[in-house]
Amino acid sequence: MHIFFKKSDLAWNKFSHIDENSSNEEIVQEIQSFYLQWWCSVKVEIEDDTIHIYFDENSTNITENEINSIWKLVQRWEFERARKKLTEMIKQDPTNSDLYRLYGQTLSDEWKRDEAEKWLINCLKYNPDNTRWLVMLGNIYNYQWQKELAKTLYQRALTKNDSDIYALSNYGSLCLELEDFAEARKVLKKALNLDPEYWITQYSLGVLEFKEWNELKAFDFALKARKYVDKNNPKTQSIMKLLINISVAQDEKLNIEALYKPLIEELENNLGKKILFQRDDGIKSLAKVKIAENYGMNEHLVLFNPKNHGYKYSIMHELTHLKMVAEARKLGKNKTVYSSRQQKESLINTMRLNSKNVQLMGKYFDSWTDSILTQIYNSPLDLLVENYLYSTYEELRPSQFMFQMGLILQGIEVAQDTETKKKVPSIIFDSNVIMNSILAQQIKDLYGIDKTRDFGHQDLVRIGKKLYDKFDAQKDSMNPWDEYELIKIRSEKLWFLQYITIEDEDLNQTKKSQENTFQEDSLEEIQTKVKEIKADSSDINMAVVMYCLAAIRFFRTKTQKEIEMIAYELAVKGGEGIKYGEDSKYHLNTIPWKTFTWYEFLSYMYVAWQILKPEADLGLDYHKEYELAQQLDGQG
Repeated sequence: MHIFFKKSDLAWNKFSHIDENSSNEEIVQEIQSFYLQWWCSVKVEIEDDTIHIYFDENSTNITENEINSIWKLVQRWEFERARKKLTEMIKQDPTNSDLYRLYGQTLSDEWKRDEAEKWLINCLKYNPDNTRWLVMLGNIYNYQWQKELAKTLYQRALTKNDSDIYALSNYGSLCLELEDFAEARKVLKKALNLDPEYWITQYSLGVLEFKEWNELKAFDFALKARKYVDKNNPKTQSIMKLLINISVAQDEKLNIEALYKPLIEELENNLGKKILFQRDDGIKSLAKVKIAENYGMNEHLVLFNPKNHGYKYSIMHELTHLKMVAEARKLGKNKTVYSSRQQKESLINTMRLNSKNVQLMGKYFDSWTDSILTQIYNSPLDLLVENYLYSTYEELRPSQFMFQMGLILQGIEVAQDTETKKKVPSIIFDSNVIMNSILAQQIKDLYGIDKTRDFGHQDLVRIGKKLYDKFDAQKDSMNPWDEYELIKIRSEKLWFLQYITIEDEDLNQTKKSQENTFQEDSLEEIQTKVKEIKADSSDINMAVVMYCLAAIRFFRTKTQKEIEMIAYELAVKGGEGIKYGEDSKYHLNTIPWKTFTWYEFLSYMYVAWQILKPEADLGLDYHKEYELAQQLDGQG
């Protein structure tokens, strides 16, 4: 092997005791001494200003496949294994500059910069034209905040090969750090054209677009960087952080009113009712739609909680739910999905059989039941909604990514928690993992980021994948009303079909108007009627009788599902504590137009639970008042 370079390059080659002003004898002696320590006998000749080095051909040449095998170890961050193999290879082929470069890279990636620098300089001494070592040495100086020296090394590499993708991408990144955005864009665009799948180029362009407030372009570049980077590379954390920062910025600047205005006009025209918006900092979700007919209201109501990022996206998600209801209703294909009291009790009994500690965990059965059934009802439709939003609103994608990734990470945290698995009945835990993994499959499909293996429990993830694949194969031809078939399929697969009811929606159900619902007998009328039934009424709370009678008449206009929803909200608010006194006022999300006094609130709660579960202990002794209200109701 023969290499040569100018005397002026001695400074770059960094031989310890010589430079271009040294005598020829000193240069020859220094070069021969250096290579001898690496088992190389060399012949050095100097012709004018050029130094020629001739190596003996006794070494065994390392093949390109062997070098690629080392590169794969480096990409997987298996540095110890890589260095062990490299040490043996250098003994076999001590003049191979790539071996020194790879050795130096393993040290550089472990932040052992000083050691890495020595190995990279050795690389140059065997191949002065190896641009990769110049780039890596530039990276070391960049990390050490020697920015100008790093810049010089990158530029020198480009003088040797102006199409070197590594030199271009790293030089472009440095220009970005130095806020020379014009030069950064020019260099990075050239690198992108040469290799669209090099993650550093994509990442740097994402940072550049973000700095120039082009969030959607930045998001696209950052996503591609995350797609192309090796999953074991710690830089995945930096890319994910960039994606989230971009998503938050895009979410903040999003004009949600302008985005949903055309959709609102379409929905109000198709549904025949106004859509109102109301801030509610108390709801757990970021947004929630209340369909008028399900709550006996004259308008549809969208509640939203603006305390957290993502609520704007969540509003669009809920409005899309409503859009699909409208499209299904138009053809008479909308359905109602609910679970009766008997179905819920049956599920709770199943949980008791599944639970290892009923005495300790039984108090959570009701909330677990409501939570898992809500997932069963909503998650199939959510697949359709997310697919529609992704394909329709490009400006929503960063918010969608942030919102959905948050849900997935929560699901992964639950799945990985061994204590949760011990406490929660298997029918709940397994179904939760499966449904969250289905969402992860969709994010993988839409955004190219695979989090499915992070759940563990790959037997459950495989079930989720089969369910998602069934949806994926049909999604382009699916209609909104097809969600009910998805609910049925999923419920059957997850052993929940017996716990849900799917019925055709009946919009012609008899419902009293808001005014008639609350036309209550006066307290004076109640006192007169009670005395006709019970001469001695001194132990009767007439106000409670009045409100119980109104509640009986109100709940008669409601479906079983609606009564359950109202009763559960009453119980939750009651559990939070009731302030007694005539000035106390209470509001319910399930009856948003009604303001309750404290006696009225307690009476409605008592009647609701008498209808649903008479044996329930609410701590209220309204038995006599309730019986009188029933008698008065029977009188018409």
